[in-house]
Amino acid sequence: MRGCTGSVAFILFVLSVRLLPVSTALMLLYAFPAFAALFSAWLYREKVSAAGGACLAMVLAGVAVLVHPQHGGEGLGYAAGLLSAVFAGLTVALIRRLKQTNGSVVIYLYFCLIGSAVTAPFFLQAPVLPLSAGQMLICGGIVLTSILGQLLMNQGFGYCRSWEGGLYMTSEVLLTALAGILIFGDPLGWRFFIGGTLILGSAAAIQTEQALRGKSLPTAPEAGPGGRA
Repeated sequence: MRGCTGSVAFILFVLSVRLLPVSTALMLLYAFPAFAALFSAWLYREKVSAAGGACLAMVLAGVAVLVHPQHGGEGLGYAAGLLSAVFAGLTVALIRRLKQTNGSVVIYLYFCLIGSAVTAPFFLQAPVLPLSAGQMLICGGIVLTSILGQLLMNQGFGYCRSWEGGLYMTSEVLLTALAGILIFGDPLGWRFFIGGTLILGSAAAIQTEQALRGKSLPTAPEAGPGGRA
């Protein structure tokens, strides 16, 4: 299920990027913490406190300010973007449960297996491989950073609730904006500061709430090679 939902979420997001402005597609995708909270409450009876609900609202507001969606695009793109957030939220909720009995690498394995099975037929119809050194460097960088990011994400969900982990992951928007400023010279305006403050502030607020309530985060043992997913 994790492999299927993760693959569907990623493919829908790519489709939305093709049909919508990138900022709009990102805005839709990063609604997933709210869906993660809903799925966790439904599947695992996890409770979202009033402070947690406020953090969810704050992080979505931060993404809206930082990304600044543009007008335009097709209805299919909006539907794909919203559904990508729904499936991403379900994926986050599933990873949280899987991490209790499975290692990070095992969880990632099934995402790769399902993703490969889905995409291989389309790739084989018209294969495109990197030819120049620059293309190889870019593709290699995508592969390495994606693997590292997925493994760290799976590991992290063993120590926080699914919707909390989703809040932390929204900092990706801020880091992407930072990379654009440092590497591509994107303008540094008020949206960056206000949106970034809301996003990172929400993550800090939920951590503070946990500390004040005196609840320690559960520790999930790393599963061995025989762990099931």
